[in-house]
Amino acid sequence: MAYNSFKCPNCGSNLIINKINKTGKCEYCGHEVIYDLADDELSRLVESANAHIRLNDQRVLRKDCNLLYERYPGNPITYYYLAKADLLEVSHLIEDTTYVGRCNHLLSSAYVNLIRLREFNKENDVDPQEIIDEYNYYVNINNKNLKDLISKIKRSNVWNAIWISALVVITLALIFSSLLFLGILLIVIGLVDKWPQKLKRKFKKVPQLSMNKIFKY
Repeated sequence: MAYNSFKCPNCGSNLIINKINKTGKCEYCGHEVIYDLADDELSRLVESANAHIRLNDQRVLRKDCNLLYERYPGNPITYYYLAKADLLEVSHLIEDTTYVGRCNHLLSSAYVNLIRLREFNKENDVDPQEIIDEYNYYVNINNKNLKDLISKIKRSNVWNAIWISALVVITLALIFSSLLFLGILLIVIGLVDKWPQKLKRKFKKVPQLSMNKIFKY
């Protein structure tokens, strides 16, 4: 049965079909129906993707998404699952702030896929609200993690600069005083122990990442 031929068994009006969970809702009386759709290739790919989402298997889910993109590049379902694959990986990484950059990249990818979903979803084949809510939830967390990480790196760099400045001042003070020997000894110890290289490694580069945008449908 074609998707556009679904009628409400209660009143005969057209149904708004959600192809993701195979349900229909009457646009007139609100009656909801669950349909057993034909076992075509798209349905099989959707079932496979849903199974791997339930199993939290992001690697195989990516393969399902690649097939969807290869065979159905103009279908909003494709971009629903592409975004879902990005968000599934984010869900595994979001609690570890060392992966904030990777999460930032994945959320940017999910944002692009949600835009494409909106563009192709002219007939409301997909109800996007659940995945939009999930995306926005992770965006709020990761944006906070990114702000915290940037602040932490900046504070650390400031303190390292202060320590280096203090070390230089102390060394110069010793050299230009009666304690010249101690100043020279401090320089020698620093060179032998490779202080310049060690101090340089303490400075971290501030991530040049922009905050992810909240998605509005």
